[in-house]
Amino acid sequence: MKVLVTGATGFIGSHVVSRLLAGGHQVRALARPTSDVSRLPAEVEVARGELGAAAPACAGMDGLIHLAGISGKVLRRRDPGHELRRVNVDDTIRLFEAARAAGVRRGVLVTSMWTVLRPDLADRSPYVRSRLDSELGAVAAGGASLATVVLCPSFVVGAGDRGPNMPGGVVRALLRGRMPVVPAAGATWISVTDTADAVVVALERGQAGERYVLGAEYITYRNLGRAVAKLAGRRGPWLTAPAVALRAAGAIGDLALAAFGRRAPIPMRAGIDLLCQPTAVDCSASWTALGRPKVQVIDAVGEAVAWFRSNGYA
Repeated sequence: MKVLVTGATGFIGSHVVSRLLAGGHQVRALARPTSDVSRLPAEVEVARGELGAAAPACAGMDGLIHLAGISGKVLRRRDPGHELRRVNVDDTIRLFEAARAAGVRRGVLVTSMWTVLRPDLADRSPYVRSRLDSELGAVAAGGASLATVVLCPSFVVGAGDRGPNMPGGVVRALLRGRMPVVPAAGATWISVTDTADAVVVALERGQAGERYVLGAEYITYRNLGRAVAKLAGRRGPWLTAPAVALRAAGAIGDLALAAFGRRAPIPMRAGIDLLCQPTAVDCSASWTALGRPKVQVIDAVGEAVAWFRSNGYA
């Protein structure tokens, strides 16, 4: 299959590209003119262009994997999130419309588990609204001829997180001893390699119109901190903060931003709910449809720690 990948230079995208190539697929990466593509494998064809003008890149493709998107920065108080909507919604719809017009047969959109866990925040969070609308827009734009599957990953961890993303940032902070206090809760995590496998399986044989949450294991922050501390050869976090205290801190943060005429793309208090999940997220539907995760999350955390160390992030 000839596959167009957006976000191919990112954390998840780089693993997806490797998985596609290993499976015998041909890969074309859609990259912005300013994107650094030097780390892409030599076999990858690079098409320069913007998401909203991707028709040339879609020509001759059989599949589309859309990973590119933004989480947004602190917004002005009355800003409805124009940039979030332009990139995550409008450009996504244009991309899937272009793919359908070009005869692309299968597509995968990767968004966020926020849309499953807290869709009620759409009226208060420009980010959640943009992700929800991107899912609906992509499926509608693909129509009957472009079979589209939506994937909503939980916390993804592993090697190659150059950002790092929020989950990788937690691991990095623990590695550097910057989190002496951790939430008295946990979250659902999944390795980046299992995430990439699920993306490719969804492309190859996923059920059109379905939406799956990707996750492997629920891990408490105390156990995560102990595992990282053991790898780092230092003492782990010794204090935990209850979710109610963290929510209060988040509410204070929201008020502080409001005092300066600003707001977060996701309200800080609500963000604590995602960070501090009381139980595991139900990912059984994705396991049945796309395959059960193979990598233990603690092993993926070890891979992340090793990568951070060898690349100067520790």
